[in-house]
Amino acid sequence: MKKLGIVAVMLVLAASLGAGLLPGTSLAQEPPTCVTIYVVQAGDWLSKIAGGYLGDVLAYDQIVAANNADPNDAYPDIQNPDLIEPGLQLCIPEGAVAAPAGLKVRDLANATYLTEWTPTGTVTLSQGVFSEPAAPGSASMLTIRLTRHLDWGQLNAQDAAAVVLVSDGGGSGTFYELHAVVAPDGQTTDVAWTLLGDRVQINSVAIENNEIVVDMVEAGPNDPLCCPTQAVVKHYTLQGDQLVETSSQ
Repeated sequence: MKKLGIVAVMLVLAASLGAGLLPGTSLAQEPPTCVTIYVVQAGDWLSKIAGGYLGDVLAYDQIVAANNADPNDAYPDIQNPDLIEPGLQLCIPEGAVAAPAGLKVRDLANATYLTEWTPTGTVTLSQGVFSEPAAPGSASMLTIRLTRHLDWGQLNAQDAAAVVLVSDGGGSGTFYELHAVVAPDGQTTDVAWTLLGDRVQINSVAIENNEIVVDMVEAGPNDPLCCPTQAVVKHYTLQGDQLVETSSQ
């Protein structure tokens, strides 16, 4: 009986070591630090989200770990990385992207952006989102959020980020905007923006050869705004305080 007891203890210890635990190790987990909260859209998958926010499609496991580590279940546990449902709110952790100071995901998710939606002409995001009543006393909400579509590179010989924001004023439209952000002395600064369209579908955004390249789907001549089908690739250059479209294919 004594030998069986010793064997049982050794088996429990071995199981603990195999699970990466030592006797006395706490199972308590710290809440994850989220740079933004992303709402899963139809057609999303984790590697696509990781590529947009963390700069590496293989970093989806960081999103899984951040969501599963939350002890308060504020974010959904992800049991199967291949199955995420639209509407889920995911914690996006700080990524390993070597972005310059002032242009990291955390900076972009809490930056002040130019906008035509507010009387001041600017809006400041908090964890990637801004939300307030569309008008005093209105039940409709103005919501502006950072999307996963962003990239880093050089524009006019300075470090820059290309960022897409989506704005919903409480009506039927959903407006996508392209912003060029720089960070002189580490200060995040939105220097120019342009409207990409209402209810367009963004495939990718990239900074290449001193241009911002947007691969997207917009409404064709016979398309309703709800259902765009015309694939286009648009090129923009930063000219002073304006993003100028130089070509569309």
